Amino acid sequence: MNDLNSFLVFVGENLFCLPGRTLASRPLSRCRRLYSRTPFDEYLDFFPGGPPLEPEDPARNNRDPFDFSDIPFIKDESDLLSSGLTTPSNSFSSDTNMSMSSESVMQEPVTMTTEDFMKKLDITRSDQSFYEQKLKRFSLFLRTDTHSRQYNTRLQDIATIRSPLTIISEFNNPRLNLAIEKYVYDQMPDPLGNARSRRLVLYKNSPCVVIGKNQNPFREVNFREATIHGIPILRRFSGGGTVVHDLGNFNFSYMSSKQSFNRVEFTSALNHEINQLVGLDIGYDVPKFPLTTNDRGDVVSSNTLKKVSGSAYQVSRGKSLHHGTMLLKSDLKRLSALLKLTEKRKASIQDRSTNSIPSPVENLEMCDTLFQFCAVEAFKRLHPTDGIEDMVYDNLLVQGDSHILKLNEVNDLPEEVLEIQHELSTWEWTIGKTPKFKLIVDDDEFQYQMTVEKGLITEIDSAEPALEALIGLPFSSEKIYHVLAEPLRSHVTWHVDSNTNYAQLGIS
Repeated sequence: MNDLNSFLVFVGENLFCLPGRTLASRPLSRCRRLYSRTPFDEYLDFFPGGPPLEPEDPARNNRDPFDFSDIPFIKDESDLLSSGLTTPSNSFSSDTNMSMSSESVMQEPVTMTTEDFMKKLDITRSDQSFYEQKLKRFSLFLRTDTHSRQYNTRLQDIATIRSPLTIISEFNNPRLNLAIEKYVYDQMPDPLGNARSRRLVLYKNSPCVVIGKNQNPFREVNFREATIHGIPILRRFSGGGTVVHDLGNFNFSYMSSKQSFNRVEFTSALNHEINQLVGLDIGYDVPKFPLTTNDRGDVVSSNTLKKVSGSAYQVSRGKSLHHGTMLLKSDLKRLSALLKLTEKRKASIQDRSTNSIPSPVENLEMCDTLFQFCAVEAFKRLHPTDGIEDMVYDNLLVQGDSHILKLNEVNDLPEEVLEIQHELSTWEWTIGKTPKFKLIVDDDEFQYQMTVEKGLITEIDSAEPALEALIGLPFSSEKIYHVLAEPLRSHVTWHVDSNTNYAQLGIS
């Protein structure tokens, strides 16, 4: 590329020739400034082992790079032929194997893909190298210092955009992230009338237990273990089973239309991106095994079939939502302890709620940055974008008509998100939305049955008259404690919720 003697520049319908201005004669920083943020930035670098840069000419450096007053003006074929650009000895033609006939030059410019561009220039490159360049740019966007921004794009400013949108939340508050997810889902334009209205939300949470909308937490969660470690319990807005989140797993939420809903659409694309990285040495923790999906739509190891990500779904108002919780480097021992209940406890709860399906699990051992990159690439594969990529505006990355918004400041969130966050912390939502169930206790000391509906005790069946005082009270040891006397008090409060302190679980 150091032998390029001329550049061709189109201005309107006219062609200009810039003789004697070679890439090698320009400082590298100037090339980056003039040609920044295009899909071909990386090809402006000089290849390792290539010829050294030409010595800098002070006179050339002092001239205005945008002063084209001395450039020949080419209007027609005769001017073009007389310029010598189409002669066989022209180095531009010989170096690039491009036929620069008068007919081809005067035609309308043709848009090419990256691969076609590289083939046209007859320059070979490594796919892995190209992949690493894209990953490097994405990683740089993720590391952008919040305090260096000039202006932040707020979530409400872009939530209703009719083209693909990715939200990357850097908050670790579980209820706040679920609130952001719900807000994005609610604000997404109807996909039926907006074919490119699609969303991807990425986030990771501090340790918590998240149950499905139609589940019974008293049958799913070890309340004692959660209370001891102060791990909050949340009820999400979608169905599915119970999952444990921590900073070692990453969550994704893919939103599409009801008509195009497919349990494995996004995870199949995500698996494809992740599987390409197995065994590579790119300076990041890559996945240690390839992935596939099972018949339930869960992401599992191709080698052991152990679950790496469960799935939950929501279909409403013409939209669809697919949750996933990818285990990257999670604390699997804590996960198991929080979901482990004795058989006696399980048998004491009778209901018709959705039960979780226990499965052996395994960590992918993949780093956060690489997973986010793969998720974004999978989203782009499903919904390709047109136009120049990688235009960065503070916390917004523009890729054609697709956008990636990074959130890490509360001021970037609308009031509705904070209201949803508060709702998720209430007793009425977390416990009160539990489907109707019965607690049946039958041991040598006491025997009783409690019917619980909307979080309240509605019926008592027992030979103990003192238990009648519990009717109408919340199904909570904190409320029951002051009504009963010993030894009945200790017996009942333990069987209800293991003497849980709900404030420690973030429930008010």
